[in-house]
Amino acid sequence: MAAGFTYEPLYTNTLISNTATVSFSSFSGYTDLVLVINGIMSTSGASVYMDFNGVITGGLYSYTLIRGNGSTATSGGGSASIGEPLGGTNGYTASRYTIVCNIQDYANTTTYKSSLVRWSQADGLTEVLVNLWASTAAITSLTVKNNDTHTFLTGSTFTLYGILEA
Repeated sequence: MAAGFTYEPLYTNTLISNTATVSFSSFSGYTDLVLVINGIMSTSGASVYMDFNGVITGGLYSYTLIRGNGSTATSGGGSASIGEPLGGTNGYTASRYTIVCNIQDYANTTTYKSSLVRWSQADGLTEVLVNLWASTAAITSLTVKNNDTHTFLTGSTFTLYGILEA
């Protein structure tokens, strides 16, 4: 019987000061990547994004989302000009959140890259996003950032895992 998939922690960054961006690079030899963020937001109304290889060109990142808060559900989609969306508070007040982002087949150079994201926060808001980066380039780096002037606060933790196929 196959052992399944093995998650190998590549990087963990626990912030010791507030910062606007967190970047990862120098990963290879895996089939997929998983990014886990346990974050603290500087203010409500902030959204979290990720760009690949420093590319911030409009039209390359698109998404579909479903959002619920226990009493209301909404959905939407579109394109993002500053990177791939990972979720956001969208007016909700909670400042603590968790993001789990699965990036499939990141090193493939013949297909566009897709990811599946789950965002949840302390006040019950939950989002699920399906993202597409319309590029056949292998992902060699990723940068996580907030919109506008928001920052990730001290104590936020970012962990990147590589998945080895067993």
